[in-house]
Amino acid sequence: MKKSIVFLLSIYSIFLHAQESKTINNQDMVWYAYYNTLQFSEKTYLTSELQERHFVNKLEQHQIVFRTHIHQEIDKNKDVSAGFCFFFHGKNDPDQPKTVTVPEFRPHLELIIKQPFSKFTLSHRYRAEFRYFHNVSSDKLELEDGYEFTNFRLRYQLQASAKLGTILNKIVRLRVFDEIMLNAGKKVIDNVFDQNNIYVGLSIDLTPNTQFEIGILKRFQQRATPNEYFERDILRLTLFHKINLY
Repeated sequence: MKKSIVFLLSIYSIFLHAQESKTINNQDMVWYAYYNTLQFSEKTYLTSELQERHFVNKLEQHQIVFRTHIHQEIDKNKDVSAGFCFFFHGKNDPDQPKTVTVPEFRPHLELIIKQPFSKFTLSHRYRAEFRYFHNVSSDKLELEDGYEFTNFRLRYQLQASAKLGTILNKIVRLRVFDEIMLNAGKKVIDNVFDQNNIYVGLSIDLTPNTQFEIGILKRFQQRATPNEYFERDILRLTLFHKINLY
């Protein structure tokens, strides 16, 4: 845990130094998400998610996300997975002119390590993503044939979760995480730092296999252009649903 905190602080210092001369675009967004888990055995399960993301100040769609990944527990505190997602990227700014919606295909590999304590659990998530974007015309108004690999993205998330108590016999939990994302690859020049996400959320068990969570995500994201950033305040509404198949 100490090494993880030192790593996060090191990334923060680099990030803050890079922001000495910067242009920041502030945006408000809402994300709606549905997570489904199919439990095939005690240690094997498939997680799929569907997300809709849109801007608030001007009701414009930002992204649609579909992700699925198969998990295998090594032991009760270690989990490996592999999967992919399809992103459909709309506007990055609700005020920008009309552009084509750009598909992205993104395979990934992941490792999760948990550290249980008496009153809370820490988890470390390491994810490597391989990003392929659909080719677009030079005016960005039409899709062209094929996909092109653009970069790797390396993600580290430190998360803490704890049971707070019960409301009307329903368990309430707190979830907090901080995630750093870094870009790598031949085409990455000015934006090795991709983004930092800080999240606080509360969930309630609707049924033994269904939870609803509401939370706030603070996202700092560097654009490809040097010293230009998005700062996004995001309301996340999420429904988790687990189905046991064994």
